[in-house]
Amino acid sequence: MNKIFNICFCILALANNCQLGEDIAEIPEECVVRDCIVNEIFGSSVTDTEKLSGKAILCPKNEDSLKINEQILKKLPGQNKTYFSADSIICVDQEEQNNFTMDFINTLTPSGMPPQELNLKVGAVVMLLRNLNPSAGLMVMKHV
Repeated sequence: MNKIFNICFCILALANNCQLGEDIAEIPEECVVRDCIVNEIFGSSVTDTEKLSGKAILCPKNEDSLKINEQILKKLPGQNKTYFSADSIICVDQEEQNNFTMDFINTLTPSGMPPQELNLKVGAVVMLLRNLNPSAGLMVMKHV
């Protein structure tokens, strides 16, 4: 249990850009991936939702998870469909609005929010964080 705690501590420290000493945590050899992490975890079965439900890749930063999601999408057959976020700023104070350009806002990757440019394919596994449209089946914990 202590090893797991050390690994979790190390991941959190990396996510916060902390400098770690060489001996802060020992990662077990079976947890070290030396090749493409997508191939290592999922193999060639990126379309078998039953097998996928028992696998996960944890990332300390949203930018990393977005890159991995793109790698997984490349393995799926079919064409990408791209969705863009709403591009408008709602502020009471016009001067405050001038402080945040759309180019800057579109680079942000806040937790719990999709990226400004979201690529999807038919058959991709999507985890919804809230009920978007229950009548259309777009709900948390539902396979689409």
